[in-house]
Formats: sequence, C-alpha cells, structure tokens
Amino acid sequence: MSTNEQTPRVIFASHGQQAVAVSQDLRTVVTTDDNLVAVYDASTGALRHSFETEFPEDINKVLIHPDGRRLLTGRGYDGAVVRIHDLESGTELDHFGINDDTLGFFLLPDSRRVLTGYCQLDMWDLDNGLLGPLWTQDDCASCLEPMLHPNGEWIINRDDDRIAYFSVADGSLVRELKVAHDDPGMLEEVDHGALLLPDARRAVFAVGNGVPVLEVFDIETGERFSPLEGHAGQVQALALSPDGDRFASVADDGFVRVWDSISLECVWTAKAHEGKAADVTFCGNEAVITVGADGDGRLWDVV
Repeated sequence: MSTNEQTPRVIFASHGQQAVAVSQDLRTVVTTDDNLVAVYDASTGALRHSFETEFPEDINKVLIHPDGRRLLTGRGYDGAVVRIHDLESGTELDHFGINDDTLGFFLLPDSRRVLTGYCQLDMWDLDNGLLGPLWTQDDCASCLEPMLHPNGEWIINRDDDRIAYFSVADGSLVRELKVAHDDPGMLEEVDHGALLLPDARRAVFAVGNGVPVLEVFDIETGERFSPLEGHAGQVQALALSPDGDRFASVADDGFVRVWDSISLECVWTAKAHEGKAADVTFCGNEAVITVGADGDGRLWDVV
C-alpha cells in the first residue's frame, strides 16, 4: 500500500465542503458548499463562476450531465428535491420533488431517466417528470445509492436484511434475497454510499452508525465477506474508477483510501482534509478529487 504525503496536484479553493463531480471530458469540476455551487477548470483549479441555488441548506449530491451543459443538484430529508441547472449560467431549468426521505439520485445509462432512492425508489424523466415508484415500503430502505447492474437491465438496492433487484424497463421486482450478518444492527443504516464491483457479484456498502468499515456482500447469494478496515471514522462516500479496476472511499478521519477491485486490498491512501472528508470522485483512472470540512476540493494523483 502506498501512503501518499505529497501535496495535491490541483486545489479547488474555498467552496468544496459537501459534494463533488467531474465532467466526462475531465475539463470541469463542480463542488458545493451549503447551497452554493462552484464551477472550476479541472486542470488549473481556476474558479470559472459560482451561483446560489434555492436549497435552504447543504447540497449533498451533484452530477454533471453527459451532455456537458446541464448540472443536477440534490439534497435529502427536508424539502428533498433535484434541481436541473444550466452549467455555464447557473440558471435553474427545472426541478422535481421527491419524497422527504430521499437521500440520493443517479442518472440511468440513457442519460434521460433519473432514479431517486431511500424510503422509496422513484424513476423520473428529465423532460417529462415522474414515471412512477419502483419500490415503496413502511420502513426506510437503507441504501443511499441504488446500483445499476452491468447488464443495464436491473437496479439493485439493499434494505436492512435483503437485496432487491428491479427491472430498469418497467420497475417491476425481479428477485430478492436475504443477506447474512452476525450483527444485523450494523445494517440498519447503509446511507453513505454503495457500489457494485465489475465482477457484478460483489457490492461494497458504507455502513452507518459511525462504524469505520466497508461491508462487502455477494449479491447473488447474500454471503458476507470480511469487512474492509483501515478508516478511523465513519465512511462518508464511495467512488468507482471509470475502468472499474479501483474504488475510493473517504471518511470522517479525513483520509482518502483507494482499493483494488479484485483483491479488495488498500493500494493507496492520503490525509486529504483536516476534519471530515465528505465526498470523492475519480478524475480519469489515475486521480481522485476529494472535498471536506476544511473547505477545499483537492485533486490527488493515485499512481
């Protein structure tokens, strides 16, 4: 494992506390601070412009649309909503409301539909609004980030002690299975991210309740693997590299850790922020961008 003590290659100053996203062409970085959005040049860190949104508090999710022209921002809990902005001007183009307990969203591969999830999974069309709920239940689902299966046909979500598969085409429940755990209480709150590894069998979950580990399950059998240890605080976010070879995690301890997707070994780590590290994304396959409580976004080479 490489412990990297070098300074970051690029710093995106002053507006990087909650969430971060990078454009597909790797030229633009967006960070958020409270209800403010900042747009930067990815290569130099120069601030292009910033704008305030209509959110009353922190933006906890941001995504640059593949068209490079639109930006999606969201926050969960009170007044949960996804807003669509023009990336260059900051003008709000549209927004859609979601159930109050929604924590996150992601864009489906057609770049047209958005899935929002937590207590209820809803599918939306960016142009036409709500297409319908995929899953509703009395008790909250536990996963902030529903996962898309590599076959493009299934959406996977985990709820406490089960993993459920839904059809992308019509939202129907395809299958569900129980997951094994010797401490079910640890699984009550997986609300800090999840990702499906390229083998399409293993899923990694950032567990809640202040537990500084990553849980790994076989989504075909429900088998639990040994948890991934190393962080000294609650894991806040996960990200998968574009080629799928590695994934990254950030935590309350301020560290960013990069893991091998096959061996599940930590291959690189650095102290990224003073205080909590809140979000992480890959910028290509050999760099990550982190944001944290000290207020800056930082780009790190992880080779």
